[in-house]
Amino acid sequence: MRQKVLFINPNRFLYPPVIPIGIEYLVHSLRRNSIIVEVADLCFSANPSEEIEDRIKSFNPDAVCMTIRNIDSALYENNEYFLPQIRSYVEQIKSLADTSVIIGGAGLLVDAQGILNFVGADIAVVGPGEETLP
Repeated sequence: MRQKVLFINPNRFLYPPVIPIGIEYLVHSLRRNSIIVEVADLCFSANPSEEIEDRIKSFNPDAVCMTIRNIDSALYENNEYFLPQIRSYVEQIKSLADTSVIIGGAGLLVDAQGILNFVGADIAVVGPGEETLP
C-alpha cells in the first residue's frame, strides 16, 4: 500500500500572502517516490480548523507535514507570534488521527529543537527536505 502525506501551510498572514514554494518542491519529490500527496493551504481558508479536520478524515494520511516559514510577522509595531497557532494545529491533528506530524521550513533555523518541543510535533526536518523526507 502506498504511503499518503498531507502537507499543511499554516501561514495565515495575508499582508503579503506568501506562496508555499518549499511545499511545492517537496510534493514533487514525494510524488517522484510514489507517495500520494495532498496539500492544504490555510492562508485563505475561512475556517482552518475545519479544513484540517476535513482533510484528515477524508485523506487519512500516514504523515502530516507542516511548514514553518516564519515564527512571527517581524513587524515592529504589531508583531504577531505564529507558533501558538501552529501548536494548536498539531494538537488538533494528533487528536484526530494516529499519525506523525513533521515540521520543516526556514523558521526552524532559529531553534529547531525548541520549536519542535513547543509545537509538539514528532519530527523536525532542518534544511532541504527533498532527499530526507521521502
